[in-house]
Amino acid sequence: LVFVLLVALVLFGLSLYLERKVQAEFPPLKSPIGKMVEVDGVMLHLADHPAGPAADLLPIVFIHGASGNLRDLQAPLLGLLEGRGRLIFVDRPGHGYSQRGTSADIHTPWGQAKLVSGLLKELGIEKAIIVVESVTSSLEE
Repeated sequence: LVFVLLVALVLFGLSLYLERKVQAEFPPLKSPIGKMVEVDGVMLHLADHPAGPAADLLPIVFIHGASGNLRDLQAPLLGLLEGRGRLIFVDRPGHGYSQRGTSADIHTPWGQAKLVSGLLKELGIEKAIIVVESVTSSLEE
């Protein structure tokens, strides 16, 4: 019994240490890192990075998967692609700083695809590359 309690205490201490380490490296956001754009009555949060002078790609829209936010794709990809084209990282409805929305189809793939299409129109983008992660890939259909 003493051994089990000792192991539990060590694991608890390790958990606290790792939590503090992660929080120090990736502090939680206190406010949006991008801008808010209203599409069909839903406020969507996005980080919009302009194309560089020698851009060789169409605008790229990044849409994170379930239970995430725009930083899931921005963190690993922004440094690799910055300047090559306009890069737009979007928080899906109800994630990150985007509002949930109230339409009946807001949580369906086609409802969210309508929002992405409306966002592109709002931003003046006619053609774009859409990059999706995980379950979000159903939006492309």
